Amino acid sequence: MTTIIGLKGYDPVKKEDYAILASDSQLTELIGTEHLVKSLTGKKIYNPNPNLIFANRGLALFDNPEQKNFSKLGKLLLAEEEKNKRELASIGTLISDLSPIQTNLIFANKEAGNINLFSTGKEEGIIRTPYSIISGCGRNYAAEIIKPLAENELIMSRENAIYNLYDAINNATTHNDETFTGGFFNLGIISNKIPTKLIENEIKLKEFSFS
Repeated sequence: MTTIIGLKGYDPVKKEDYAILASDSQLTELIGTEHLVKSLTGKKIYNPNPNLIFANRGLALFDNPEQKNFSKLGKLLLAEEEKNKRELASIGTLISDLSPIQTNLIFANKEAGNINLFSTGKEEGIIRTPYSIISGCGRNYAAEIIKPLAENELIMSRENAIYNLYDAINNATTHNDETFTGGFFNLGIISNKIPTKLIENEIKLKEFSFS
């Protein structure tokens, strides 16, 4: 269980097109009727090649003994060097069919100089604007911060976009008992100006609320 966000923007000063994927790092498992925090350093954003990043929420894609076929699909997704949107959507549909719980993937890729943001999985688990995709148990709280920014084209520096994503994930963290969001603020960045990169388990989330 998690909160993941994809945000696409443009910095007119640097002439930078970018997409950023953000997530928390808390892994939670349902034991009976209780939710048990298994880890605060879980991996939810992946970078299989320089032109693709993706974030996962729902059933774990990897090392899942109860869903071996699901794990195989996850490993296939990482193994492929190049994928177009149609192939990614097809894999996402298969994942949704195999998953016993709601699972979504958010992708950002760089193709022919363009930055794209898109998702697969069950649409009812997503809050979407033209320039953002929000999924997970904390999506409603994250959307309080992101939706007003991304209803129209996001004209903002990449640095300011990251600050807003941090605020959004933190807003979900404030309601941890129902969103199961916590741990670290993790990022994947894809841009026409810098190499694709991940930032993981470096920035701690903190609990605070917005007035």
